[in-house]
Amino acid sequence: MLRPLQREDAPALLGAAADGQLWNLTFMVVQHAGTIGRYIDTTLAGRANRHRSCRS
Repeated sequence: MLRPLQREDAPALLGAAADGQLWNLTFMVVQHAGTIGRYIDTTLAGRANRHRSCRS
C-alpha cells in the first residue's frame, strides 16, 4: 500500500537500499544513513509548500 513519506520511514528506506541491486539502476538515487534525514526533511517541506500554495 502506498502512503505519503514519513520520517519514520528512514530505516525501511535504508534497508531497501542495502540490497545492492538499486545501484545498478542509472536513474535511481539511493540515500545513505548520512543523508536520509535531509532527504526526508526536504521531501516533507516540498510537500508542505505545495499544499500551502494550493490554498492560496
